[in-house]
Amino acid sequence: MTNAVHRSRALVLGGGGPVGRAWETGLVDGFADQGIEFGSADAIIGTSAGALVGAQLALKQRPGAPPEIAESPPVQSGRMADLAVSMARAATSPDPEPVRAEIGKMALEAQTVSEEASLSRSIFAPFIGEAWPAPLQIATVKARDGHFRVWDAASGSPLERSLAASTAAPCIWPPITIDGERYMDGGVRSTLNADLAIGANIVVAVSCFALTGEAIPPFFRTLNSPVLAELDAVRGSGARLTLIEPQPEFLEITKHGAAMMDGRLAPDAYRLGRVAAALQASSIRGFWISD
Repeated sequence: MTNAVHRSRALVLGGGGPVGRAWETGLVDGFADQGIEFGSADAIIGTSAGALVGAQLALKQRPGAPPEIAESPPVQSGRMADLAVSMARAATSPDPEPVRAEIGKMALEAQTVSEEASLSRSIFAPFIGEAWPAPLQIATVKARDGHFRVWDAASGSPLERSLAASTAAPCIWPPITIDGERYMDGGVRSTLNADLAIGANIVVAVSCFALTGEAIPPFFRTLNSPVLAELDAVRGSGARLTLIEPQPEFLEITKHGAAMMDGRLAPDAYRLGRVAAALQASSIRGFWISD
C-alpha cells in the first residue's frame, strides 16, 4: 500500500470591480454549499476584487450574501479614456513597465479621495488587525515605475493596506503607500496574474471577464492577450488547469465587462455566481479533490 502523493493546489481569483467581486463571492459560496472549499488551497492568488474574495476565503470568512457595494466616487471621463488607451498599450507592449509607469503617473495625479479615506472604507474593515493568512498572495503594481509587486505573509505589510493597494483602480481610488512607495491595482499588469500559480500541480483560475469566445469586445480582447499567455505558461509548467469564466447572463448584464463598476448589479451578480457554482460543481469537485 502506498501513501497518496500530495498535489499542491492553487486558486487564482481575478479582478473585476465591485460586480466581479459579487460574482466571485457568489461562486465561492456556491461551491462551498457543494462541499468544495477553495479556502483549503495551498496558494490563493488574488488581484483587485479577487484579492478581497481570496482574503475572505483564506481567513474562513464566508459572507453567505452579496457584498455591500458603496457607490464609486466620480471620475473624469477624459482621464479614463486616456487610461484605457494606456492599458491597451501595456497589454501589447514587449516592455510594459514604462507604460504601466505612465498609468501610475495618471493615478498619482488624479483627483481622488485621500489614502486615509480609501483605507477607511467598510470593505477593508473585516481585515483590520487580522494576521496574514499563509496561502494568500496579493498582486499590485508600483505606481512610480510600473514594477509588479506581490504581497504575502512574509512581506510585513498590514493585510488591509495591501488589499487597498490591489484594489486601487487608477483614477478612481488613490495608490496606497506601503514601505514608502505607492502601489496601485494589480489589474494594471493583468486581470489574473495567473503565472503566480506556476509550481502548483492543480490550478483553478476564475476570470470575471470572458477570455474565450467570439463576442468579446475589441478592448477586452486586447487586455486578454497577457492573460492568455499566463494561462499557457501555467499549462506549460505541467500543471493541470481549469478556467472558470462568466456565463452568458452575467456577460449580458455587465455589457461584456463595460459595467463592472456598477454596484447596483451586485445582487444579480452574486446570484449568478451561485448559479454557476451549482452548474459546475460536479466537474470542479472531480478536478479539485483529485487525490
